Amino acid sequence: MATQVVNSELIDLLRPFFVEKPTAIGTTVTGMLNLPPCDNTIAGGILYITGGVGGAGSVTLQPGPVTGDDTYLYEASAATHYNAAASINVSTAVGTDTNTLIRFDLTGIPAGSLVTAATLTLWNITTGMVDRTFNVHRILPANIGWLQASANWNFADDVGATRWAGDAGADGGPDAGCSVAGTDYAAAVMGTFTYTAGMAAYTAFPIVLDTGQMDLMVASNAGFLVRGGIFSAFAFVSADSGAHPAERPELVVDYASPTGCKSSYQRVETQGAAATDDLDSIDGGTEGDLIILTAQNDAHTVVVKDTTGNLRLAGADMSLDSADDTITLLYDGTNWLEMARSNNG
Repeated sequence: MATQVVNSELIDLLRPFFVEKPTAIGTTVTGMLNLPPCDNTIAGGILYITGGVGGAGSVTLQPGPVTGDDTYLYEASAATHYNAAASINVSTAVGTDTNTLIRFDLTGIPAGSLVTAATLTLWNITTGMVDRTFNVHRILPANIGWLQASANWNFADDVGATRWAGDAGADGGPDAGCSVAGTDYAAAVMGTFTYTAGMAAYTAFPIVLDTGQMDLMVASNAGFLVRGGIFSAFAFVSADSGAHPAERPELVVDYASPTGCKSSYQRVETQGAAATDDLDSIDGGTEGDLIILTAQNDAHTVVVKDTTGNLRLAGADMSLDSADDTITLLYDGTNWLEMARSNNG
């Protein structure tokens, strides 16, 4: 086995992680420094290295007319608001597209939590003899400013003259109405469900949602978009329904705090396995701790941010876009200070 000579400064920095600890400066030790890897995930821009906050829990949300936040956008009546309607409608047809928006208050989920399960339930009003399939997507942060009272096909907020992000011509055309994948809403499908011909009215449709997409929604909540169906509008019960309060849209979210792990070697994954994610802060640590970060997945870029949170880098952000890239940080009791970086990918 190789022999190493360890100096006193490095001993102090890495002391919690030694397999065998030298007893004096210059002591010769047999063995290697043990840096057991910790596979960890960013949660809301934060990397928890000693465990999260808030514990595990569940929230069930089914708001009514006062706190409910849903509406639909109808291309053929582009300036009309449907915020107080008892239904939320969906259809897909040239010139008459109808998209439903639903947003729940997610502030009851502690910051930094990771979603372990989520189900959105809708109840139909329309019935028919044709099968119809619908998809649920996450509305992107570019449209986070939409308002129930003032959203229509033309505008995310017509009072503030805020256009939909995908409306390239700012003219309320067919690319308005929160209808452009990748710009208005995430192309990834969060969940899907099918109305089967002959189903009765007020049938419950529990839609199991992708937890990675739900994590991203908790971090930046612009709400759900429901799309699909066929040429004629298909109606579901809205939060404004007075006649059917038990069938208003419902969301159940189970969550848990990040587990974290105390290791000086952290292999970091993006939240929700996103293509890229910002790491703003590291939660945990004791003054004098040293940490080495690398990416878990070559396809998912972790952007280590300078001064956004408690990270102080050598003048610029660093993108960990390869599992071979590393950045080394020292905790001074307040901030994590860059000591070295290595771009090997």
